[in-house]
Amino acid sequence: MSSQNQKSFLKEYKIPIVTAGVIFVLGASTVGASNSAVPGDLLYPVDLKLEELQGTRINDSQKKRDFNKAVLEERKEERDEVEGDEAKELDEKIEELEDEIEKEEVEAPESPEETESKEDNEKKESSESGESKKAE
Repeated sequence: MSSQNQKSFLKEYKIPIVTAGVIFVLGASTVGASNSAVPGDLLYPVDLKLEELQGTRINDSQKKRDFNKAVLEERKEERDEVEGDEAKELDEKIEELEDEIEKEEVEAPESPEETESKEDNEKKESSESGESKKAE
């Protein structure tokens, strides 16, 4: 590419490139700022939508439960910061999340880690009871 062609390319696409950069920076800033939004803030709906999108992308049931528990804790913290109708709305969301987590824990099979730890506990208990019988 000659110097002349390069200059005309930059001259021709300067505005779209700058516009795209500004949109990207504003979008990233909005997403970052929305994470700390509480009910009543302008960006709170963005925060909720982002959490919803994050939740739909999780396929592993254990990770999904962990994510929902983290969201539940965030809702509880937000609940402490607000009053009135917003507090009632958060109470409803907290109940929904608690029900969803409870349902997931009932439906989901145990993770391999949980199974291993239960087996280890059972082995320890059986060996401890065997030792106590020997001591008698």
